[in-house]
Amino acid sequence: MTKSNHMYYRRLFFLFFICGILCVNAQEVSRLSYPFTSSGVPLNFPMTGGMNAPQFSEVDYNNDGIMDLFVFDRAGDVLLPFRNSGNAYEFKSFYAKNFPDGLNNWVLLRDYDKDGVMDIFGYSDNPGVDGVIVYKGYYDANDEIRFNRFNFYDLPQNIIPIQQQGGSYTNLYISFEDLPGIADMDGDGDLDILTFGIGGGYINLYNNQSVEMGFGLDSLIFELETNCWGYVYESGINEPLDTSAVIGDCPGQRPEGNISDRHAGSTLCPIDENNDGDKEVLIGDVSFTNLNFLINNGTAEEAHITEQDTFWPSYDVSANIPIFPAAYHLDLDFDGIKDVVAAPNLSRNAENYFNSWFYKNVGTNEDMTFEFQQNDFLIQHMVDHGDGSHPEFIDINQDGLLDLLVGTFSFFVPGGAKDPRIAYYQNVGTLDQPAFNLVDDDYLNMSAFATTSLTFSPTSGDLDGDGDLDLLIGEEFGGLFYAENTAGPGNPMTFAPLVFSYFDIDVGQASAPFIVDLNRDGLLDLVVGERNGNVNYFQNVGTVTEPQFDSDFAALPNIEKLGDIDTRVLGSTTGYSTPIVLDFDAGYVIISGSRNGKFYVYNNIDGNLSGEFDLIDGDYGGLKREGANTNLTMADLNNDGVYEIMVGNTRGGISGFQSTFNLDGTLGENNFPSNKSISIFPNPANNFITIQTQFDPGNNTIYRLHDTVGKIVKEGNIYTQKAFIGLNEIPSGIYFLEVKNGVESFVEKVVVQ
Repeated sequence: MTKSNHMYYRRLFFLFFICGILCVNAQEVSRLSYPFTSSGVPLNFPMTGGMNAPQFSEVDYNNDGIMDLFVFDRAGDVLLPFRNSGNAYEFKSFYAKNFPDGLNNWVLLRDYDKDGVMDIFGYSDNPGVDGVIVYKGYYDANDEIRFNRFNFYDLPQNIIPIQQQGGSYTNLYISFEDLPGIADMDGDGDLDILTFGIGGGYINLYNNQSVEMGFGLDSLIFELETNCWGYVYESGINEPLDTSAVIGDCPGQRPEGNISDRHAGSTLCPIDENNDGDKEVLIGDVSFTNLNFLINNGTAEEAHITEQDTFWPSYDVSANIPIFPAAYHLDLDFDGIKDVVAAPNLSRNAENYFNSWFYKNVGTNEDMTFEFQQNDFLIQHMVDHGDGSHPEFIDINQDGLLDLLVGTFSFFVPGGAKDPRIAYYQNVGTLDQPAFNLVDDDYLNMSAFATTSLTFSPTSGDLDGDGDLDLLIGEEFGGLFYAENTAGPGNPMTFAPLVFSYFDIDVGQASAPFIVDLNRDGLLDLVVGERNGNVNYFQNVGTVTEPQFDSDFAALPNIEKLGDIDTRVLGSTTGYSTPIVLDFDAGYVIISGSRNGKFYVYNNIDGNLSGEFDLIDGDYGGLKREGANTNLTMADLNNDGVYEIMVGNTRGGISGFQSTFNLDGTLGENNFPSNKSISIFPNPANNFITIQTQFDPGNNTIYRLHDTVGKIVKEGNIYTQKAFIGLNEIPSGIYFLEVKNGVESFVEKVVVQ
């Protein structure tokens, strides 16, 4: 066999090997959650990934007549479902998969046809086109909410049209950075849309003509009712809006066609505060941190704003949300009375922790009075370190349990300063059941470098060959911090003073290092991701105890674009690659996070460092759902021989998942050994269950999933010894899984979460 043929068959074998891990299991990985405590207080839903620019809506996920909570985070376009348990919220991530792909910038749930099912109003999914998409909600046979696209045939972009003079159509304009008010503004029973015009400054009311035209509530036919709703003008220079004492007189009116030369950037939340039939509006502006309450002393048919509470609520604690606040009106505390929650409408450079201001309505739905409760609603129960989290598993105290470090971009600081850190969570659980407690929220005093460095990305490896693990920390501006562990093998880690600009390595921006002997010469090398989306390879040309790296990209054996890895998407100049390397019997595998949230998996690495790696999976596990700027760390946290995953993202939190990899690189095996010829795992389950047989299923093995009254909710055939059964459409509850192969029958209770 020639060398070229040998390499061909080796690559072919590797392809089949990795497909055994990825291609066969090309589905979403299941979510995990471990106990976390902070300051001794347990966190209810620690591993949701954090919140930066949350938007809030009510929805009934499971048709039980109880309104749950839907959160859409503009930071990364992430859906966070919370189910109402009666007196608390439970994070139920699996409901997110019932929502359509492509939701972005803003999403509000409203029941436009009053059929008892929430519908979706969202920003256009056509790049560069400002407009509104609509999805109609319905319940499937399992009473889970689902959605179908509402089709607007007048525009090719399938967004809400507005008819122009002459009969042509244009899009109902809503800027991507704004948030509209969607409510029945004129009291006729159908939903109207309140938003700022394309020039800004003046509020447009788009009236829904469905009822007036005799179509009932099942149509969406909008026309521009007025381009000066309430007779107010927002300059964006001062908190108070310009008002008019006379109905019909639009303040500061410019000549027609030139009403403004700028768009202020605003959010609108209609509220009928005093139950008089007309709507007041809570408005936020991109230039200010406060909310302005516009008091309507007109009518539902003709609004007239004559009073304002410019620092709402001035009678209590005024909202102060740097920057660009938005308000939402819904019941948050399960008492049937609608409250207000406010949050930033920006996903970057805004308040990223104390950013969810809850105002309880201590009055009634007819006579409202709001009292401030907290500015960390929901967030107080999450692991959330502001912006840009980078997790790393490492046993800091050398007790045999893997601890967790979380590097961050920064907490918000007024005035533009930064507060980047590394948080240290000690594993206080057991070898089989991890649990984490926040020990130090500024480990190694990394915040001291705030004026020169951000976005800390830690990794570990024995760089100096003394038997203990050292730390290498990437940062925003492309350099590397080195922290030598001076404790010695087996001792709790202690680090010498940090050394910046390790070997003068500089990859430009957003360095994300990983330590691995990539060329298998016995010396640890550096694999470093960066903002541009490529991966840099710095080969160790020193010794085991005295590493040496050349910072010059052009100096062999360095490789600036290792394997031609590129995590950018078409049209983007940034990729933010964050590689880790797994070592299997069949060779190395690289997994990299990215700016767009997807995880890219590459093989064909061994013996091919100067060549092009094979992209095996461009969206591993469906982990893109965690948002933008994703990165991951992997380890066997519960001693089951299978890698667990911790994901960081731009929202500053973390999420956990069960990987499809055994430590030896084979497809994840049964974690619950049994003497039965058939086993089921995981159990309880979220997204899928695995049926593992000890025999060849052949063509006559079937499965049936029954509910507690015997109804078959899912069934099918099993052809392989390991079969994955999706549960996305199965409601939470207790079921019985029956497996029959013509010889024996097996039944096991399965809990679907």
